Amino acid sequence: MPDRGILVLDVGLSAVKACLFTFDGRVLAEARQPLPTRSPRPGWYVQDPEEWWRLAVDTARRVRIAAPAWTVEGIGVTGHMHAPVLVDGAGRVVIECPVVWDRRPEAEWTELGAAFDIRAHHARTGGRVGPQAVPPKLRWLARHMPDVLRRAHVLFAPKDFLRLRITGEAGTDPTDAAGLLLFDIHRGEWVSDLAETAGISPAILPPIMPSTSVTAGVMKEAADALGVPIGTPVITGAGDDVEALGLGAVHAGDVYEHLGSTGTLGVVTDRLVLDPQARVETVPHARDGRWIVGGSTNAACAGLDEVRRLMGDHSSDGQGYETVAFPPGSPARRPLFLPYLAGERAPLWDDALRGAFVGLELTTDRGELLASAMEGIAFSLRDISEVLGELGLLRRRVYASGGGAVIDGWAQLRASIYGLPIMTSRQPDATSRGTFLLTAVALGIFATLDEAQQALPVQCDVSEPDSMVPAYETRYRAFRTLVDTLAPWFRTSAHTLQGEGR
Repeated sequence: MPDRGILVLDVGLSAVKACLFTFDGRVLAEARQPLPTRSPRPGWYVQDPEEWWRLAVDTARRVRIAAPAWTVEGIGVTGHMHAPVLVDGAGRVVIECPVVWDRRPEAEWTELGAAFDIRAHHARTGGRVGPQAVPPKLRWLARHMPDVLRRAHVLFAPKDFLRLRITGEAGTDPTDAAGLLLFDIHRGEWVSDLAETAGISPAILPPIMPSTSVTAGVMKEAADALGVPIGTPVITGAGDDVEALGLGAVHAGDVYEHLGSTGTLGVVTDRLVLDPQARVETVPHARDGRWIVGGSTNAACAGLDEVRRLMGDHSSDGQGYETVAFPPGSPARRPLFLPYLAGERAPLWDDALRGAFVGLELTTDRGELLASAMEGIAFSLRDISEVLGELGLLRRRVYASGGGAVIDGWAQLRASIYGLPIMTSRQPDATSRGTFLLTAVALGIFATLDEAQQALPVQCDVSEPDSMVPAYETRYRAFRTLVDTLAPWFRTSAHTLQGEGR
């Protein structure tokens, strides 16, 4: 009898991935294809959902070729968040998907800030309305492309569109519903008046189902394309915050850190905690009964890649970090780096901010620039941790994953900057692993997620804070002073000069 496995499909911001797991959690085969993001106009960043599907088919078939004797018993899906996908009644995409970096709805963001009242909206949804959020993007479409919304039959998150192509069934889960910022985090249901204020009919919001539920089986056309049996169960899945589950960050005080194109830091709680100032967000954990309180920085490894590119390293495309190491040397000689190459989300919520090196000297070398970039990204994530401390949330250890987590020496730097031990997963793709765990529970391989995690513990490398903690504390305070000093200039002079140059 052929061996049996679970196929996980992941639409990431920079790549589409397929991973075949054995029932005991081993990775049997995996494939990855880079995913292009287009910028047809300044401030616009879009992806083609049909390209997601084409790349998902390609990577799935590569995995099946690598393991031809294995039968796929179930499929799990996940994907990047805060990106609206609109389809018509036939399941066809009506417009390219504006991803989280898309900042076109500046005017609509301002209007919604007044209409929603940011803090009142946060109290209902746990989220924060900014130009990158879904409601302003929908309101922009309602104003500038009303025909698109007239043709829209369902609003999806990226992983939900992928599941639609596989099963023909519409739906989402609480993590992606919360990410759309049209969801009552207390009651676990859509909020009609928020949808209407955003410019859409509540009728296009999909059903919300548990992440571990089986939604439907694979349709024939999709089965032929993916190389799996017709009727193979497909689960609802979760947005890419499922990475916290895959890392083992499931207990109160566990900190979840992601270092991908964007960066995320959030702490797990077993009670619903909201920030009265709406600086950080609260989202449902993929494990029932848990929440994640934290936020994201817009450009983590995306910013690191851009710095590497400017220094002449054209291999930096989100891959190849195994060959990158944190440069040695004293931090005292390094410039300070502001990592806001795409504005900033939590906790500053300032779209006017931009990147900068400050403190360059004639002797500054490439290694110092690279070290400054990694340090600045870590400082931006510590900003989030500082707010979590103000909210009285216990932070015990940091579970790290994402492409940047494999960079040699960076975990040690972050441990000293956060003042917390860093637990780096030895399996780099924790997002796929978390989705595997959801699928295994949905298929009855494990009765609960707790049982699954006890049977399949995460293997980690540990980096403890070291003697550099005082030096990085001084550097962090200088970083904060620099941000506070330059932020007003970015909001006025910088944008004025950019406007004159057009």
